[in-house]
Amino acid sequence: GVMTVDRAQGLDRACVIVSMVRSNERGHVGMLLKDSRRLNVAFTRAQSKLVLIGSASTLQRGSSFLRKLIEFVHSHRCVIQADQDLFAAP
Repeated sequence: GVMTVDRAQGLDRACVIVSMVRSNERGHVGMLLKDSRRLNVAFTRAQSKLVLIGSASTLQRGSSFLRKLIEFVHSHRCVIQADQDLFAAP
């Protein structure tokens, strides 16, 4: 099922998908994505697979934690680029 970070605390799942979707020209990620403690709870619930969905260019401007996360996933070649045409308005 779908859970918030607060409800997921203490519960582990085989696969965790975290939506970090915040894409804007100013690079604002919002308060929840700036809280590394809450992100740590979300990330550490995954037993074997963690999928993060978001705009790398926006996230890397959000905080030093997010910038390091984006650098890490890029350096380990764990990034899949989405086709921009999939998200274009009709």
